[in-house]
Amino acid sequence: MEQATIIGIVSIWTGISLLPQLIKINQDKNSEDVSLSMLSVFFIGFGLFIYYGYIQQEWAIVVSNTFSWMVSVAIFVLYFKYKQKKAEVKPSGRLTRF
Repeated sequence: MEQATIIGIVSIWTGISLLPQLIKINQDKNSEDVSLSMLSVFFIGFGLFIYYGYIQQEWAIVVSNTFSWMVSVAIFVLYFKYKQKKAEVKPSGRLTRF
């Protein structure tokens, strides 16, 4: 096995690095601490790397980034499942002075 292939396979650690976040959201049933912007960038980045690996016929890149992409999809699903709705403050129609 070539060194580049081994490095490609070991890059699965990027996906593994997302697992603690996935576990925390699932345990706490709360996605309040998740940055949707960061997650969106990961999601798109992993998808582009999967496409790049496919074009280059580098299956180690495809496999490792597919794992990372699937973890980010799971976080997306839990994000929207456990998203806390902000309490709506209804105006009372009165002015309050301090």
